[in-house]
Amino acid sequence: MSLETAITLGVLGVGSLSALAVASRAFKTVRNAIPAARVTDALQWSHIDPDGYTVHNKNKSAFIVIEINGPRYTSLATNVVNDILNRRKDWLIDLAGRSLQVSFRTIHRTASLASLPNSSDPMLDSLNAKWMDALSKTYDTRHYLTITTQRGKNSEYLTQAADQFIQVCPEFHPKIVTNEPDEFNISPLATYLFELANGHTAPTEPLAYDLSERLVECHIEPKLEGPIRQSSDLQSKYYGTISVVEFGDDTALGAIPKLLALNVNFEILVNSLVLSPQQAHTTADYRAKQAKVRFDNPLIKEEWDQTKTEIHAGRETIAETSFLIIAEGDTEAELIKSIQLIKSTLSASSWKSIVEEVLGFRAFLSRWPGSAPSDRKRSLLTVNLVDVTPMAGAAKGNLSSPWGPSPIRYFPTAGEFTPYALTYHPTTGDDASPHDVIIAGTRSGKTVFDTFRASGAYSAHPDLRQVFFDRNKGIQVFTAYMGGQYLNPDDETMALNPFDAPDSPATRKLQERLIQAMTKTDSPEGLRVISTAVADANNTSDGVVTLEQFHSLLLPQGPVKNALEPWITNERYRAIFGGKKDAFDPSASRVTTIALDALVDDPLLAGTFAFYLLSRIQTGFVANGFPYRITVDEASTLLADPAICDLILSEIRTAAKNNGQVTTIWQDFTSLQENARGKSIIANIGTLYIWPGTAESESQCDDVGSFRFTETEKQFVMGTWKPPRSIKPVLVKREHESAFIETDLSRLGLHLRMFRGGFNVNRSFARCQKEFPSTWRQQFLDSSWPEPSQDD
Repeated sequence: MSLETAITLGVLGVGSLSALAVASRAFKTVRNAIPAARVTDALQWSHIDPDGYTVHNKNKSAFIVIEINGPRYTSLATNVVNDILNRRKDWLIDLAGRSLQVSFRTIHRTASLASLPNSSDPMLDSLNAKWMDALSKTYDTRHYLTITTQRGKNSEYLTQAADQFIQVCPEFHPKIVTNEPDEFNISPLATYLFELANGHTAPTEPLAYDLSERLVECHIEPKLEGPIRQSSDLQSKYYGTISVVEFGDDTALGAIPKLLALNVNFEILVNSLVLSPQQAHTTADYRAKQAKVRFDNPLIKEEWDQTKTEIHAGRETIAETSFLIIAEGDTEAELIKSIQLIKSTLSASSWKSIVEEVLGFRAFLSRWPGSAPSDRKRSLLTVNLVDVTPMAGAAKGNLSSPWGPSPIRYFPTAGEFTPYALTYHPTTGDDASPHDVIIAGTRSGKTVFDTFRASGAYSAHPDLRQVFFDRNKGIQVFTAYMGGQYLNPDDETMALNPFDAPDSPATRKLQERLIQAMTKTDSPEGLRVISTAVADANNTSDGVVTLEQFHSLLLPQGPVKNALEPWITNERYRAIFGGKKDAFDPSASRVTTIALDALVDDPLLAGTFAFYLLSRIQTGFVANGFPYRITVDEASTLLADPAICDLILSEIRTAAKNNGQVTTIWQDFTSLQENARGKSIIANIGTLYIWPGTAESESQCDDVGSFRFTETEKQFVMGTWKPPRSIKPVLVKREHESAFIETDLSRLGLHLRMFRGGFNVNRSFARCQKEFPSTWRQQFLDSSWPEPSQDD
């Protein structure tokens, strides 16, 4: 008698004690005389149909595998979610009586992430390695739907059922897994079957026949008390099977996400057979009578009577279902810990479960289509089956952007801990605005988040140039660690001269627009006067003119000349724009930070200054072919003047075609929406990064251009909800994707000091640079300075 036969007899109750004795002896035989069992003996897989996706089994059954990337329910309105679930329920009802088993398989395993390329900076590489180590606790969740015929019955319904699911459930992005090879001659179907059989992934070429013999590279050692050891030349793993025997009130959108947030590897397997209407009606009638006889509970009887009515009307039916969780561990001790964690999580949601022992191996085999299902079944209504199989997708982000084939950073999704690949661009192409807006309050950690993104961008895109407008020396430490230049317009060494530049049409255009901004000129006559004076300034043989000399070229005396006069007589204005040479060189380093402390109380000065630098940056970087990024902090101040805002908006609009990207940072929704050009700014947003508590009302969420917020997202931005188990969640919202990402960087440890700011930090940093002039970078991380805080 084979091992599987002995177990089957015991499970089915055939011969009861004698069958269990046979099973026990079979287990002992495996454990003592034969060290391992061949997976090939248990697998039913025979061959792949010429259609390229139907797999035939030795027992005359067949199956189709569909890959699923379900909807992200928190990014959808409630009515949309209900519609999606109802269509899935209707699809299940349509399967009634067709003898098709549906299996929902969810794989939850440690994510495999590509590291950022090494840079020429050991400190940056050390930071990246630290963050990749922190991401080792992120998990990749994949979903599959398998539809299986029962030993040759109704095989004509197999493809039809798969096609119907694809048609009625497009939000799950269903895709039939086929044997069609990709460009590297790898078959998705053969690769999936290999992973299912062996417990690990390996690229597999297309196969046609003898699947069980050709796919298997492992052995299985089941134990009578439950744990199963699966081993191959590459690895050895232990598995344990948990059966859910009772579901609590906390269904799919509560219990399942809690499971998927655990830091353990496991699979969820839900096998279900939808009963025919007659079978379902009989079962409901029996349950109603059972409730009356055994429990004398009129409420339960009434519920089952209502269920009979729904079944009779074709609006509901019953599915015989087993719900299994297959825990995984590298050692038996690790497996036990994983099982305990899973059971406690289920218990917290009032789900009752048992750890299978004698029946564990049979339950484990039910993972393989064509094998007998687990014996522990429950009668679930299709509405309940849909609830416990949400198959929710996770936001993935972009693995590439117009700047290159790499994200700038991976971040865990908040509460779910799946990896999100972040890029500055909303899409992988250049079809969306590269302008992102950060909305975050004071001491929220927004600057730490933004500069941490920037540090990853240096490794991902070696040619990238970044410019930051700063206050209170918030990123002075970061700038120093990146080898950048920190410039202060209050320092005479940064005096500017817009006429100290090679003569060209682009240069003259910039000079004209700058004088126009300074003088707030928009009349045709005024523009003519400015254009003539700019031409004279560039045609003079007396060398580079200063702003004061340019003032004398403005003829005749009139509104333009009068409006420019304060820029050469006001000591503060003259100190910034009255230089003989232009001290700003955007190509001097990869990062340039400009302090705005001396400007923020004068919106016209701050805006004019920012516009000039933005224009110089674009001109300089574009000429050298560099991708560039500009971060404008304190945007509500810099963009307060409408004329200046218009000029900067034009730079935002041209950033995409110039291979650039712009970030503007705002304190809250109000400061953005009440800006004189707020609607135009909003219209050019490609990505929103929103911190909780930044909106005062739902109506503010409804006034952000084409962005549509769900009820959950509105609660988040108003500060009344955040993802469970999250620490520093941030909503990333793009036109075609929303995600809550976790921005807690505490796992960086002392590396977090690279991104801190504030008076005390900068004072300690200056002292460290003075004491250790050649080794300050490492000393500041190693020495006993105050502990880093992300909110500084």
